[in-house]
Amino acid sequence: MENSADSAKTKTNHLLENLEKKLFRAEKRKHEVSLKQIENVKNRLFPSGTLQERVVNIAPMYVNYGDDFLSSLIENFQPLGGDFTLLLPS
Repeated sequence: MENSADSAKTKTNHLLENLEKKLFRAEKRKHEVSLKQIENVKNRLFPSGTLQERVVNIAPMYVNYGDDFLSSLIENFQPLGGDFTLLLPS
């Protein structure tokens, strides 16, 4: 009887260890996805590691969004504010 209890205990411990490893791998994958998403946003906002306005030309944005784009820039831009301004398409 004692041998079967020890065997069941060992088997249960082994199953718990495997479950813990699976949970750890799943959590690691979840964080990797989040980190990749953050990195993608950073790369879009700061292409080549620099300010977007120094790399991206305004002409395609003007063509896509028209005069409203320029009005929105003028309305929201505060050159001496020291903060970044993020404009999202409506």
